[in-house]
Amino acid sequence: MITERKYISKILYTHGERCEDYTVYYQDRSADSLAQVGLETIVLEQETFMTAKTGGASIPLHRIRRIEKSGTTVWERPEKKS
Repeated sequence: MITERKYISKILYTHGERCEDYTVYYQDRSADSLAQVGLETIVLEQETFMTAKTGGASIPLHRIRRIEKSGTTVWERPEKKS
């Protein structure tokens, strides 16, 4: 399975892909729900974080749960086996 970082990098650096078409869903620490941010606002940092340009908060990549393109899921973190 491709990692979330590699998938986001692939989108960011592939000619013809529009970041505006993508939405990243991540687990919000302060809420028991998923938050979302447009991929066009994302900056990848170091190896393990991304930052949304709009809010400036660093989000650990391991919190990303799903990536959608125009409403269709294109990447999803597998559920942990108990």
